[in-house]
Parts: sequence; C-alpha cells; structure tokens
Amino acid sequence: MADKNRYRIALFIPYLEGDDYNELLWQSINKKCISLDIDLYIFPSRNLNDNSSHKFVFNEIFSFFNKNLFDGVIISASAISTYIGQQEFEKHANNLLNIPIVNISYNNIKTTSVGVDNTLAMNMIMDHLVNVHSFKKFSYLSGPASNPESINRLESIKIYCKNNNLELLNNNIFWGDFTVNNLEETLYPLYHKGKIEVDVLVCANDSMAAGAIDLLKNKGFKIPEDIAVTGFDDSNAAIFQNPKITTIRQPLEELANKSVELIYAKLTGNTQINHILIEPILKIRNSCGCSKVEDSESKVFKLFMKTKTHITRRNDFEKLLSSEDLLQLTSNLRQFFSKNSIHSYFLLLKNMYTQSNDIQLLLGCRENKYIACGENYCSFAEGDFIPENLLPKKNRITMVTLPLVSFNKFYGFLLIEEAIEDKTFYEDTLVNLTSTLTNVLSLKELRETHKLLVESEKLAFLGNLVSGLAHEINTPIGVTLTAATFLSDIIRDLEGHYKNDILTKTIVEHFFENSKRSLSLINDNIDSTIKLINRFKSMSANSDYELNSVFDIVLLISSTSQKEIATYNKRVELNLDLPPIVIVNSYSGIISHIIRSLVSNSMIHGFKNMEQGSITISLKNVEDNIEIIYSDNGLSCTDNQILKIFNPFFTTQRAFGHTGLGLTIIYNLIKNKLMGNIYAYLKDEKLHFKITIPQNIA
Repeated sequence: MADKNRYRIALFIPYLEGDDYNELLWQSINKKCISLDIDLYIFPSRNLNDNSSHKFVFNEIFSFFNKNLFDGVIISASAISTYIGQQEFEKHANNLLNIPIVNISYNNIKTTSVGVDNTLAMNMIMDHLVNVHSFKKFSYLSGPASNPESINRLESIKIYCKNNNLELLNNNIFWGDFTVNNLEETLYPLYHKGKIEVDVLVCANDSMAAGAIDLLKNKGFKIPEDIAVTGFDDSNAAIFQNPKITTIRQPLEELANKSVELIYAKLTGNTQINHILIEPILKIRNSCGCSKVEDSESKVFKLFMKTKTHITRRNDFEKLLSSEDLLQLTSNLRQFFSKNSIHSYFLLLKNMYTQSNDIQLLLGCRENKYIACGENYCSFAEGDFIPENLLPKKNRITMVTLPLVSFNKFYGFLLIEEAIEDKTFYEDTLVNLTSTLTNVLSLKELRETHKLLVESEKLAFLGNLVSGLAHEINTPIGVTLTAATFLSDIIRDLEGHYKNDILTKTIVEHFFENSKRSLSLINDNIDSTIKLINRFKSMSANSDYELNSVFDIVLLISSTSQKEIATYNKRVELNLDLPPIVIVNSYSGIISHIIRSLVSNSMIHGFKNMEQGSITISLKNVEDNIEIIYSDNGLSCTDNQILKIFNPFFTTQRAFGHTGLGLTIIYNLIKNKLMGNIYAYLKDEKLHFKITIPQNIA
C-alpha cells in the first residue's frame, strides 16, 4: 500500500488516445480514483499474443511489472486479450498478478468482472431490426473465435434467431478480428454473386461495420437499401461513417465507476459481489434504414481541437528532438516537464549494449525533488520495475507508464505524472521521446563504431562519418515525424467533415494553412536528410574512382581474384566459370574493388579457422547486363543474419576488430556507381552473392 491511508492500483489498457473506448475508460477510472483517494498507475500495453513485432515488444511492460507495489489491478480484458481465449486470459492474469483483479468486459470468467450485458445488447439490436424493419435473413461479422465477448454476441444472435424462426445460416457467419484487415476476403461469400441474399449484416464492433460499409459501397451496393449494417461500441467510426451506424453504446463511465468501486470493495474486505452487468444503450441511426440522423458537430469540434493541440505543442518538442546525447536529453526533458508543471517523473532505460534485462534510472524527479543517478545510473533488476522508496507518497497521484518502443526495439519506460487535462499530451510525449531516443542511441552506437573505424586503415576514409551525422541527423528526422503525424491527423479530420457534409470555409482554410506549414516542415527537413544521406553515400561509394572505360571484365575478374588470394597464407582453389572475353564499358576500379572485397570476406570470415577452401566465380551475359555469381565453401550464415548482411556496421566478428562496413560499401558501389543490384542467398547451405550490372554504363 502506498501509505496507511491510501491504496495503489494498476490499470492495464491498450491505448491512451485515438481509441474512443479506452480513452474515455481510463479517464473515467482516473476521475473515480481521485474521488476515492486511490493512487492510479496506468500501463498501456497491447493485445496479448499479437505477434506483430511492434506490439509484441510493446508488451515488455508485463515483464517488468512488479505486483508487490500494488494493492489491486484493473484490466481492460476484452481489448488486451483479443487474440487469446478465456482460459489463456485467466492463466495470464493469475500468473502475472496473484493479487485482487477486476476485469472489464468479461463477465463469465473466474476473475471478478464488470461488463456490459452482451446478450441484452444483441437482443436490443435484433428486436429493432425485426420489429421495426421486418428483417428475416441475417448475417454476422464476428471478432476472433478466441474472444469470449465475440462468441457471446454470436451465441446471443443464434439463440434469438432460433427462438424467432429467423434465418442465420453458417455460411453467413464471417470471422474477422475486430479490425478492417482482410475484410474483402472475409466477406467475399456475401457479395461475390453480384447480389446480396440477406437483409442485414450485424457486426461485432463499429470498426468492422464501418469497413464493411466502405467495402460494400465500393462493390456497388447501397447501404441500407441493398443490405443494412449495424455495429457495436458507438465509436467515432459509427458517427463519421456515411450512413451513420446503428450501434450499441457501452456506458463507459458507468463501467469505469463500477470497476473502481468493485476493486475498492475487494480491498476493504467485501468479497460478496464478483460480477456486475451493466445495461447497454441502443443508438439508432440510418445504417439500418431508419431516417434518424445524429448531430456529430460536437465530436467533430472535439477532434479538430485535439488536432490543433498537436501543432501548437510541436514547438515544445523541437528542443527535445534536437538532443545529441543522453546528457543533453535529460537536461531538455527537465526543462520540458518543468514548463508543463509535471512534478514527478522517471525515465528508465534498458541497457542497449548488453544481454541484460536490467532497467536503469536515467532521470528521476519525485514531487519536485530530483533523484541523483550518476553516470552509471541506478540499476533495477528485471521484475523490480522501480523501487518503492522512489514512488511519490505524500499526495494522491496518477502516474502514466509509457513504454518506449520503436518498431521492434524496446528502449525502456517513462513514468510521468498525470497532471494535464489535454490527454493528447501523453501520446505526443511518447512519440517524440521515442524518436529522440532512437536518434541519440543510434548516434551513441555510431560513436562507438567510430573508434573501430579509426583503427582500421582500410576504412579510414570514413573517419568523419560520426561528426557529420551527429550534427545533423537528430532534428530533421524528429521534426519530419511530428509534422507527418499532424498532417495525417488533419487529413483524417477533413475526410470526416466531408463525409458528413459539414465542411465550412473556415475549416477548409484552417486545413490549407496547417497543411502548408506541415508540408513546408516536411520538405525542408527531408531535404536536409537527403543531403546528409547523399554525403554518406558519396563516402561509402568512394567517389574518387576513375571515370568509366572500356575493358575486358573476364580478364579483370580473373587477375584480381588470383592476386587477392595470393595475399593470404591459405591454400584456396579458385574455380572460374567465365567466357573467353566480355567487353564492358564501366568502372574497372570499382569492379576490381568489389572482387577484392568479396575474396577478402571469404578469407577472413568464410575460411576462418580453415587452412584451405575453394572460391567459385561465374559470369554470363543476360540481355544487356552482366551477371556474376560469387560463392565459397567456407562458413555460412543463418537466415536471420542474411537479412542484415548489407546493413551498416553489421558483423559477427566485432570482437576481432571488424566493423561490418565492407559489404555495405560493396552494396553502395553496385547500387550507386554501377547502377546494378546485389543480393545474398543460401544455396546448399552455402552463402552466394548474385551481382547484376549493366554492360554499358555510359
């Protein structure tokens, strides 16, 4: 317990912003916790068993969650466990937490729950469709078969149809995943005949309903004349679709209040109530055939104002994005949080350069008092997310935990006090801090690599790489990301205005003004980045090679490979499958460099710990191109390694002083100087390189 008078609970929820369901849910839970003087720690995760790399890495939050810090947990169960079944969810919850739990949405499992009455909800929709519109033939677009709510809603419709002699055939039940993914394939049996043989498509949520409407309209069908469509959740997707979607509203504020009241009851000894069902609300619009049109102006205005805050806050993040190292980042973060009146925060990073899962406290502030961390930081072992003695205690607090994840890379967490009414602040902070960390840590790796480059005579011409990148790479990439995100938001908002016939001159003028600013920022910063990349390319491609000339490439490959082999103290057999003579107009110095580098790669890596081996080089004309196949019988590489083989600084022998730039330079020479292609592949468990270059480069 946080102190003798105050409980501390954790909330696991998939998204903080951009998702109507979760955004309103966590804000309502927070209000209730404030009224009951309960500390709330919010942990945005992603769907369990969602194996897409970004979401999978996002769930590192579960690995570091310390149940000993909390008295109880609330889980937004239906969203987090979309891809797992009921038993798997129960197992996960019990194994992970083993403390009082209240789940929101699942009302038929062992854990204590608060949820909407799905059976009543589907009966309400069906009563309306049957009694008002006299529909008799039904189809259903379900969520995943593993999701209990999805199954519950389907079973409710099946029972209703059976009891009322209505038609719901198995071939009219379609299985989706609560998103618009693969809907064209999923719903193909519904529309492929050119006519639809059912009256209505009942969907398990609004997102799929909106996607189904767009799909069917694109196929030439009219909604609701040819087929009616209904949804579930009453999200923005229902309001902004054309036609607006008849749906079920879940009373989220009531769900939130009951979940907090129930966990509070469990913590204070009242264990009698385990399940609470809340009555849903039927929202009738015109996707079912009704003429009712709901005014969406307030929601449009809310989205417009939210978008506006993104651009006004952009300047606040520019200084953060300009950070060139961790020291400067922490300094800029302190100023940023101070400006926004954030009094408690903790930046915890994973060690990027070891296999350890330790989390290190890089920057900490508790109730306006900074925590000294020192150069080596304070290391917290896995499973001990943050020590009890560092957490705020004096005043009631809400803390938001932001997992710092970029693509498939996990950097750590930011714990930040919830003290700003504008809820877009936290997602904006997450995006910009993650972008900054990506730049800063990449630069740190480049600086470490620079030490190795200086020691390597063959790659000394890259000695100025890091200083040039460090000065320029941070700001343009970060600002471009922020501007592109904002531009995407305002385009989506404008589309919503257009679909709902609420475009005004003021809205369009604001759109043009903000679009021009965003595009100007994007263009300027992309231009800066392109100049930087071109500089890097020119160094990698070694622009000092002589101009192209006419020469016999067969003689060049033969003599170059033999001379390079002779420089190593190894017995290597050279097998050349070359035609007598092939005249090309190209860069002889570059081709010579490529052959020497490939032979050197074989000698150093392929024939490591081997005294003898063989190299095979073949060449043939393919139309107007030259195709070269290079291979050896030395050590090969794994499928995973071959995907990274041309990446800068990728090497399996860094400990032996190798920098991993040789194949990168070859790649750039072939692509940028010879205007050709190279790719690596495994054949007979041996590494092969296939090079294709034009015979005449003039």
